[in-house]
Amino acid sequence: MDAARCVHQRVRHASCTACETACPTNAWQSTGDGLTFDADACDRCGLCVAACPTQALTLPAPQPLLARQNNGAQAAWWRCERAGPPDHPANAPCLLALSPAWLHLAARRLGVHEHVFVPGDCSRCARGAGLPEWQRQWRGQAALAASRGFALHLRLAPAADWPTSPDAGAPADLGRRRFFRRAAPPAPVRSSPPLSSAREDIWASAPTTPPPAPVAPLWQVDFDRTRCTLCLACVHVCPTNTIFFIAARADSTTTRFGFDLQKCTGCGLCTAACDSGALAPPKPTPSDGPPAHGPESWPLRTQRCQRCGVDFRQFASADGNPHLTCPTCAQGRPARAGRIVQTSPP
Repeated sequence: MDAARCVHQRVRHASCTACETACPTNAWQSTGDGLTFDADACDRCGLCVAACPTQALTLPAPQPLLARQNNGAQAAWWRCERAGPPDHPANAPCLLALSPAWLHLAARRLGVHEHVFVPGDCSRCARGAGLPEWQRQWRGQAALAASRGFALHLRLAPAADWPTSPDAGAPADLGRRRFFRRAAPPAPVRSSPPLSSAREDIWASAPTTPPPAPVAPLWQVDFDRTRCTLCLACVHVCPTNTIFFIAARADSTTTRFGFDLQKCTGCGLCTAACDSGALAPPKPTPSDGPPAHGPESWPLRTQRCQRCGVDFRQFASADGNPHLTCPTCAQGRPARAGRIVQTSPP
């Protein structure tokens, strides 16, 4: 565990329970003292690694079996440890630990366009509770891949179809890597650039069809501009630059504040840092959710408070009438003169 990446380490009142919710053995627990981990209860399924929005957790990366298909193209084969006869080699404790974002990244690094899954019976497995969320994320990632010109397919196969011939393929060496951060291509091994987030422009080098079609984000954060004081705490704590502030100069007319929800991982740091209630906790976007759109931002202007004389930022309102007082003075606190005094020595 990389504590510096965990939201509970960064913001005391963080509300993220991703690892705790994903863990089928209750190895992760939230207590009054913080987040605790019981190593004896862990079965190394990897679901918490895939669920962590800030990639604070690490396990050895799984290794797919690369097998050539009838059409001559290679596919990556993945088998759950609870699927088929025990003498068949499993290369993933749980297929739900292979996050859709990581599968798309691994496919591009491995040069394959198809993942073949040999699953166990998820309906009889405690790990299967995460299947609906996995499917939702797969739909979002598939749409994002299609908009970037990268076609990737997922196919289910029975255990009897697992490639066994010597020339069917060989395990790809992905080594001990972060699930979300890095995946190595087949031999000859080449170093791959690390990604600081599972949502950070996975398709940077993929062919695009300009302009790429926007897709619905996987997470939605509700924002109430009327409650926002533009303290920018959310901007400073967001690990993926989902919330941004742009200003060339303090008085620049191009100063803007906005969101790019395509980068949001649902970590909840922004809502934990917001003390004005302007941000609602992130929630998954349903498959039939709001229409897709790109980054959204609003122009700002700088105003000098007529009460305390401090410069502050505010949203440029449609009617052009600026607020005359800063958020602190607007709360109605009375001005107190002479609160700082110097006394003469005795």
